[in-house]
Amino acid sequence: MPTKEPSSRLSVLFFGTPQMSVATFARLCENPQFEVLGVVTQTDKPSGRGQKLQPSPIKAAALEKQIRVFQPTSLKKREKSDGLYDYLEAAPRPDFFVVVAYGKIIPKTLLDIPRHGAINIHFSLLPRWRGAAPVQRAVLSGDRETGIGIMKMDEGLDTGPVFISEPLPIREEDSSGSLAEALSLKGAILLEQCLPQIASGALTPIAQSETGTTYAEKLESSDFEIDWQKPARHIVSQIQAGTPFPGARSVYEGEMVKLFAAKVLPPLGHHGAIPGTLLDCNKREILLMAGDGHLVAVSELQFPNRKRLAVSEIIKSRELTPGSRFGV
Repeated sequence: MPTKEPSSRLSVLFFGTPQMSVATFARLCENPQFEVLGVVTQTDKPSGRGQKLQPSPIKAAALEKQIRVFQPTSLKKREKSDGLYDYLEAAPRPDFFVVVAYGKIIPKTLLDIPRHGAINIHFSLLPRWRGAAPVQRAVLSGDRETGIGIMKMDEGLDTGPVFISEPLPIREEDSSGSLAEALSLKGAILLEQCLPQIASGALTPIAQSETGTTYAEKLESSDFEIDWQKPARHIVSQIQAGTPFPGARSVYEGEMVKLFAAKVLPPLGHHGAIPGTLLDCNKREILLMAGDGHLVAVSELQFPNRKRLAVSEIIKSRELTPGSRFGV
């Protein structure tokens, strides 16, 4: 690998895929302290009714800034790396790899290349929620706090030492979508501040504790199937974890309906109703009975082959009848 010429700018090869990695990429591009050499992202995926191939949000952002994009089908094999190995052998050694929700394991042969290591923004307070879906798992589990960890990557699954962590409260109204947005903005700012300190040696990582380790496995469709016998808090956590995607689900009048944007309400005098019963429908929300006697207020629904809509819009064309039931 060629020797890097002296420069005051820190060179970065950026690994990322979804929307929540765009904030960090944008800040690095806009900051004159950094030089973004290229982007490594996942291959284009089919999307929409026509199933046309669509670029990842990071690829779209990189192309807009005319930054080189690599889309390996495998990082372990040179012939499937979309020219990434050839590039890294020909180019000066980068100062950093920055990894934000890339979505694939990076092998040690690559992790050892950057001068100051591969630095990952992880969206939890490690060692809680190591793995693929830390934001959704935190919401689904009813956690009241999460945060950001700036970590030096090793070969393990989010096991590397942590440079710095910052907590973030999870609000009652937070969904996976709103929490991911808040964490991505917080992580972008924190990483931007940390990289120069890491390069200078002013910031050194600390090994993670093995106490309190949990794993954020990828969520399955079954995680979002609502059982109305469960407590209202559990059901609301399912709905909020599935907002904006993939949506918590329940059968209603023979159709599989997705529910979004929910909160817990006290019983309000509706004692004895069967769980899943639609107790009231107003211009803002529907009220549904949960297994513990509390209510689940839902303000957005999506019927099959329809857009996700606010209840106030749905009732203009469809009756949501008090006394009817979800889950049957």
